[in-house]
Amino acid sequence: MKKSVVFLFAFVLAFISCEHEGPAETESESGKSGLDTVRTITYDWEFKLTPLSDDEFLLSTKEDLFDPIAELLLLNSWQPKDTIVFKAEPEKNYWGGNDFKVHHLFHEKDHYSLIIRHTEVDGDKVHFRDYFMPDGYRHSYANKFISEKIASAGHMLAFDITPSRDFIYFIDYVNNVPILHRLSLADGKTEEIERGFHIDLRAASDNDLIVFSRTGPDGRFLGLDSCAILSYNLQSKEKTFLSWGSDDYGRFSRVIDNSILVTNPMADDGKSTLINLSDGTSKSYSINFRSIAENSFDHIYYGRSIMNNETREFETPLPFLNGQSGIVYFDEKSGYYIVQEVFMDNAGTPDYASYSRLLIYKDQKVVFELPFVKNRQVNVPKLINLADGKLVIHQQFDFSNKINYDGYYLVDIEKGDISLIKNDSYSYNHDDFFLSDDKKTFYSVRPKYSDGGIYKMTLVE
Repeated sequence: MKKSVVFLFAFVLAFISCEHEGPAETESESGKSGLDTVRTITYDWEFKLTPLSDDEFLLSTKEDLFDPIAELLLLNSWQPKDTIVFKAEPEKNYWGGNDFKVHHLFHEKDHYSLIIRHTEVDGDKVHFRDYFMPDGYRHSYANKFISEKIASAGHMLAFDITPSRDFIYFIDYVNNVPILHRLSLADGKTEEIERGFHIDLRAASDNDLIVFSRTGPDGRFLGLDSCAILSYNLQSKEKTFLSWGSDDYGRFSRVIDNSILVTNPMADDGKSTLINLSDGTSKSYSINFRSIAENSFDHIYYGRSIMNNETREFETPLPFLNGQSGIVYFDEKSGYYIVQEVFMDNAGTPDYASYSRLLIYKDQKVVFELPFVKNRQVNVPKLINLADGKLVIHQQFDFSNKINYDGYYLVDIEKGDISLIKNDSYSYNHDDFFLSDDKKTFYSVRPKYSDGGIYKMTLVE
């Protein structure tokens, strides 16, 4: 059997130095033990690799490929005979696949080979299936941010930033009870405001919230899709009826220039209404409510259009954009428009996939492009000053047959460069905010589970 193992490593070494055209190759030999050894090498398989620290990374698969026995082999390509420097056994992960956590004192110049080996004995045969990463691996951990959790939330239902940018209100769901909290960004202190609160909110001022209730002003439980939109003063505890809204299908903007755009109930007319909180007046729009941006804090965005706060009309500054594109941010100081374009492939089938790209325009011309990638999510921060031509984004990649690093990237718009500045594999939707012109500090609201809460992120040079 020793001869079989030696042969196996010689075979793997030979494989590393050549290219293959098919998805897998199989060889077999008969050892002195009388057992036939069958080896299959697969290099077209999907995984995610996440550096966790200078000496640790996590390799994940989405499917359970490796039962009943598997191990990850980390080999140093610069040492004789591809010396195995670490072995790891799998654990089940969130997706139903396998996680392999690797600890090793990595050296920046060293090149490593990664193999996941599945071993199975079947009668007089030993089957080795090696899932091989053909391009190899160099370990590099990026961590140019200091991350500080300033508020905890195990299951955050909703949040909003007050127009003054002094407070963040959020609702945490604890033991089936929604609890309203207020975080002061001045001193970092969080206080509990009210238990048994509503499950969604918008902040109109430091002490006034907008809430959405399934109970009408007369105490009557509302029918399907309808909700009462109420202004709620936290000091007096008084609620004032504003309008009716769509509770199940609708979209609600943030409060911008003391106005909020809401979707009317579908049973009514399906239109959307802009409510002026200063004087109580309203204006109706026949628009596709699905394109209303709910998590934008600087303008009211509707697909390719932006609300003009003075005329209360939607304007289309980039009229040439197609229907699959939407403006996600406009920086008035620099004149940059950030646009995301998304299209679906095989929609409505089990094989559906989304493709997205990021475009930055100035003077109606593209000045930066992040190309289409399958099933990638790009998170663009809010309230960021782009006068220096620098943009921080977060990219979350799907499983792939090549290494893609989840995390924060720095985009240099003028140079057309993008570089990883922090590995970060948070797999849920989150929102990032630069609340001042200070480009070294931003806040990240992460709503889910053990690592949920609000984080202060500080760039270190």
